[in-house]
Amino acid sequence: MELSLMYPSINTKLKAMYSKKLTLEDFSELSKQPDSEKALLFLKSKKDEFKFLSENADRIEIETQLDKNLIKDIQKIEGLLNKNSKYYLKLFLSKYEIRCIKSVFRKIYSRSILNEDLSNVEIWTEIIFKEIRGLNNVTSFEEFLTLIKKTPYYQIFKKYEDSNIKEINIFEVENKLDIMYFKKMIEIAETKRNPILKDIIGSQIDLENIAWIYRTKKFYKFNEEEIWNTIIKYFYKISKDEIKLLINSSDYEEFENILQKTVYKKLVTGNEENLEQMISKILYDKNKKIFKNNMFNINFIYSYINIVDLENNDITNIIEGIRYNLSRTDILKKLVVNII
Repeated sequence: MELSLMYPSINTKLKAMYSKKLTLEDFSELSKQPDSEKALLFLKSKKDEFKFLSENADRIEIETQLDKNLIKDIQKIEGLLNKNSKYYLKLFLSKYEIRCIKSVFRKIYSRSILNEDLSNVEIWTEIIFKEIRGLNNVTSFEEFLTLIKKTPYYQIFKKYEDSNIKEINIFEVENKLDIMYFKKMIEIAETKRNPILKDIIGSQIDLENIAWIYRTKKFYKFNEEEIWNTIIKYFYKISKDEIKLLINSSDYEEFENILQKTVYKKLVTGNEENLEQMISKILYDKNKKIFKNNMFNINFIYSYINIVDLENNDITNIIEGIRYNLSRTDILKKLVVNII
């Protein structure tokens, strides 16, 4: 099978790599630190991969270091794979390429690019996505289009080539980028008859659609037709009719009542502020379960990267929560790891 790995030892090596990450006890101790400086010192004392962080690191520096750590892991993984497996890994990783493209496009759109720190974009494009190397340095839409012309993403932007950037619907563009990624991944899962990958991506699409419906209704005041036109038209464990009911819900109470009757009833907490954190938690638990199994295919690698990425978000949320004097209870509510 094309998505099988040639080397079963990859399973053992990834588990060894994961054993060097922060433990649940480490996360718990990190969340108990009295200020952000001591939280950063704690990180530096626990793992060598954080030794280059300054004691006063801001959010961007923390996120950049975490991305560097993840990229090092990806490079180690690539070194264990054959050419075929590397191809599928690159397709999976394209979600980070899209993240880079979104980040730069948003900043050009808002005309704030010259004042923004794009360190995250720089490290991804220098090491992993070399075909768009220099993306962090572009200062105009024209430069942006020239750089991405040889990528698949250009087909989304080319229709705006003669447009004033401020006339572009940024929600439409980002939505099309996401749809491009998810369609490709679902196509791979179905073509290669990979039910676990289909479950990972299918569940993510369902949850992305739920989150998007919530955001557009609450923050952007989209009408029902506008919301329908922007969701990903793939329905995995939540039906098309259930999605339409969510779109047509009049308030959050009705939104939750509809969710309660779906397979995603775990999202129902009675507090809309918890929705997106619960979405991340469901994805984390699903990937953690896959990672615990001894399988010798590409899904094991996907789950590892997803877990590390979500745990990196927790590290950032803990330190930033401490920095802004949130209570430990409020910080824990934002995490996907289970600590007390």
